[in-house]
Amino acid sequence: MRSTQWKFPVLVLSLAVSQPVAAQNTWRPYEFNGTERFNYEVELTEKGVLREGHLTLEFTEQDGRTWVMVDAAVGDMSCSGRSPYSTIQNVQQAIMLQCLTMAPVMAALYTPAWGIFLGRTWELGSRWSMGSGDQGMSFEVTEVCEYAGVDGLLAVINAAGNRIESCVATDVALPLAMYMDQDQLQVAIRLTEFRR
Repeated sequence: MRSTQWKFPVLVLSLAVSQPVAAQNTWRPYEFNGTERFNYEVELTEKGVLREGHLTLEFTEQDGRTWVMVDAAVGDMSCSGRSPYSTIQNVQQAIMLQCLTMAPVMAALYTPAWGIFLGRTWELGSRWSMGSGDQGMSFEVTEVCEYAGVDGLLAVINAAGNRIESCVATDVALPLAMYMDQDQLQVAIRLTEFRR
């Protein structure tokens, strides 16, 4: 399969998917199995100034517990830490608290917009919308995407003038690719290494 080229810089997750795209229909974001390693390249553009860096999330087992380690640096911002993992919310809180200075990057990775569409079937051509005008939101699965040998589906969300593009493999806890454009802030993430 070809790599999808977007006109925006997009950060891609390199993941191994065991099922074909046709078998993937419902995404369960942030449901980690506790052994993954995600290594991303990051691009953050604010008011026309581009900063580049990386973000690593790694889950490990030690002393009968699961731990999540975060290590990130974008431009002159950096953060790192290690916390016990017990729930999805625990991971989100740990990462956000450790990386407050990098809130735009974390918000892109853990965007709440996905919650509205959970439980819906993701198939090529699927589209949903709610509301109207400036307060409306639309979601469309526009094409098949592929990164580092991993097949996914490209979804586009438009909400209140903001745009999110994401490539998702529904059996992987984080997006394969994410681009978010909000006012004068653009965030792109790309996974360059994945361990299941």
